[in-house]
Amino acid sequence: MNLTYQNGQAGLQLHRLMQFITKQYINKYKEHAIDEKEIYTRLAEILDNLFPILTDVPSEDWENSKIFYPHVVKILNDDIEIDKCRKANLYQKMGYYNEYILCKFEES
Repeated sequence: MNLTYQNGQAGLQLHRLMQFITKQYINKYKEHAIDEKEIYTRLAEILDNLFPILTDVPSEDWENSKIFYPHVVKILNDDIEIDKCRKANLYQKMGYYNEYILCKFEES
């Protein structure tokens, strides 16, 4: 697993062989696999906990939010059932991100 940076965005990269082996394992042992909905639910929970609520004062949270923003956008744009309160929290945090970072790009 590698931490990658592309177009100013941080991400994780999993070796292709590891991806292949993981998919084979899941297909072979489906009864032991975690439900996809459960994975997305947990991911949304983690993103909600990690994605900070921003203020108009530049801080370390601004940099942290830049890492999580694309992942929050992705999970909210996918047609996946997520707890309504969790989804509302993520949309609110995205709103602050849009207001304080995207709309004030030069300062961030």
